[in-house]
Amino acid sequence: MFQNLSLRAVSLILAFFVLCAAVLVAYGGTFVLKKAELLKSEWQTFEGVRSEEARLESRLRSAIGFGGMIHEFKNFVIRKEPRYLDAALGKLYQARSVLEEYKKLNLPNSAYAALEDISEMLQLYELGMHRTRALSSEGRSTLDIDRNVKVDDGPALRALSVLHGLSGNNEINTYDMTTKPLLVNALWAHLGYGGMIHNFKNFVLRGDDRYVTAFKSDQGMIKDALIKLKGLPLNPGEQAAVVDIENNLRRFADALQKARALWDGEKPPDAVDAAIRFDDARALRALRILDAEVAATLQAQGQAISQTLNNIIATTKVLIVVILFALIAILSGSYLFVRNSMMIPLRRISMSMGELCAGNLDASIGYRAANNEIGDLARAVYQFKETLLKIKDVEERLQHTNEELKAQLSSSQDLRERSEEQAAKAIELAEGIAVEKEKASLATLRAEAGETRIRTILNAVSDAIVTIDTHGIIEEFSPAAQAMFGFSEEEVQGENVSILMPEVFREHHDGYIAAHLEGQGAGRMGKRVDLVAKNREGSEFPIEATIRKTRIGGETKFIGVLRDITEQKAAQDEIERARQSKSFPSEI
Repeated sequence: MFQNLSLRAVSLILAFFVLCAAVLVAYGGTFVLKKAELLKSEWQTFEGVRSEEARLESRLRSAIGFGGMIHEFKNFVIRKEPRYLDAALGKLYQARSVLEEYKKLNLPNSAYAALEDISEMLQLYELGMHRTRALSSEGRSTLDIDRNVKVDDGPALRALSVLHGLSGNNEINTYDMTTKPLLVNALWAHLGYGGMIHNFKNFVLRGDDRYVTAFKSDQGMIKDALIKLKGLPLNPGEQAAVVDIENNLRRFADALQKARALWDGEKPPDAVDAAIRFDDARALRALRILDAEVAATLQAQGQAISQTLNNIIATTKVLIVVILFALIAILSGSYLFVRNSMMIPLRRISMSMGELCAGNLDASIGYRAANNEIGDLARAVYQFKETLLKIKDVEERLQHTNEELKAQLSSSQDLRERSEEQAAKAIELAEGIAVEKEKASLATLRAEAGETRIRTILNAVSDAIVTIDTHGIIEEFSPAAQAMFGFSEEEVQGENVSILMPEVFREHHDGYIAAHLEGQGAGRMGKRVDLVAKNREGSEFPIEATIRKTRIGGETKFIGVLRDITEQKAAQDEIERARQSKSFPSEI
C-alpha cells in the first residue's frame, strides 16, 4: 500500500499529523495564555525585585551608600567625631555580611569578580578609617586627612552596575523604569554611593566643580524617579515619604550653593561643613518607609500570583492529559506509517548492501520496481553490485600482472647490492686519504732548524704554522695561518695564542703549557688531535693540530701545525650517511 509513495508524499502526511498535534497544543496554549495575562502587570514588578539578588543589592546599597558606611566615613573625616567612626565601622560589617550572602548564590563569573572589587573597596575604606583616626589624633587638617585617605571608587561603582545587571554603565537608567520597586532602588542608587550625596560630601571636602556636575546629574535622575513614583498609586505613608525626599533634595541644592560660595572665599572644609550642616534623617527614614511598603506590596502580589498560578497549574494538568493522549495516537499512527513505507524497505536494502560488502555478490536487491526514492536507492545498490562484479574480473587479471612484477623486483635487488659495494669502496678510499694527510703533518714537524730555516718552512707549507714561547706568546705566524684565521702577523705577534681559541678553552690553555713544562701531559705532544679554533670574525671551526716542543737559540718553543678540516668533516659525515643509507627499497 505504501511502497510506491514518494518521500515528499510521506513528509506531507507526517506534516499533517504534526499540524493536528500543533492545533491541540495551540488551543491549550491559548487557554493558558489568557490565564497568564492576569499576571502580566503584577509580574513586571515582581520579577525584577523578588529575586534574592535584588534583595541583596538593595541591602548592599543601604549599607554603603546614603546613611551607610561611606556617608558616615565622610562625616568622620570632616567632623572628627568618634560616633561617626563607630557608625561607619558598623555599616562596614553589614556590607561584608551582604557580600558573604552574595557568594552563596549561583552567580556568573563577572558577578564574582564584581564582588571582589567591592570587597577590596571596603578594605581600603577600613584602612582609611583607622588612618583618619590616627591623623586626627595628630591634629592634622581635614584637607590633609582627605588627601591621605582618598579612595578610588571607580572599580566598586562599576561592580555595582554589574550586580544590577547593567553592562559597562555606572548609572541606573531611571527613564525606562515604571515600577515602584525599581524606582525606589534607583533612588537609593542616585542618592547613595557614587550618587548625589556622595558627590556633595566630596565637594565639601575638596571644592572640585566636577563633583557639582555629578551632583546635578544625579539630582536630575532623582527628580525624574520621584515624578514617575508620584504617578503610581501610593498610600499616605508613601506620599509623605516622597515629600520628605523632595524637601531633602532642595535642602541639599541650597547647601551646595552655600558650599560653593564658602569655597570661593577659601574657607576650610570644617568651616564649610559647619555652615551648611543640616539633619537628613527624614530623607533616610523616607527611603526606608518606601522600602518597607514595597516589601509589603510584593508580599501581597506574591500571594495573588501564587493563587493564580495554582489555578493555571490545575487547568494545565487537565490539558496535558488530553494533549498527551492525542499526541500518543498521532505518533503511533505516524510510526506505523513510516515503518511500513520507509523503515522496512531501507532495512532490507541495507542488509543487501551488507552482503555485497562482505563479498556475497549473489545477494538479491528488492524494491527496484518502486517509483519513489526507495526505488532509486535500490536501483543504485543494484548498479553497485554490477560494478563489484566487474571489479572482481579486473582483480583476477591484475593478479597475473603482479606475478610478472615480482620477477622484476629480483633484478632491482641485484642493483641495490652493487650500489652498496661501491659505497664501501668510497669509504675505504676516504680513510686512506686521512692516513696520508696525518703522515704528511708528522713529517713537517720533524724539521727543527735555525730561525732562518723555520721562516722558510713557514712561508712554504700550505698548513698553518704557529710558534709560541713557554708563556703562550705568539712569535711566528705563517701566511697559511694568516689566511686561516684572518689576522696579520703584526696583529698577533706578542699576543697570547688563546686569541685563536673559543672562550671555553682560553682559561685552561696556560695551565696545559705549565703542566707540560713540569713533566706532565706529554702524551699529546707530537700527536694529531682535533680541536676547535676561532677566526678574527669570531666564527668557530674544526682544526687538526700537531704540536711539538723544540729548542731554538737555547729557548724552549712550541710549534703547532694546524689544518682546517671543515670540508674533511663534512665529507666524512657524507660518506658515513652514504654507508648507512639504503638507496633502493627492498619491495615495490
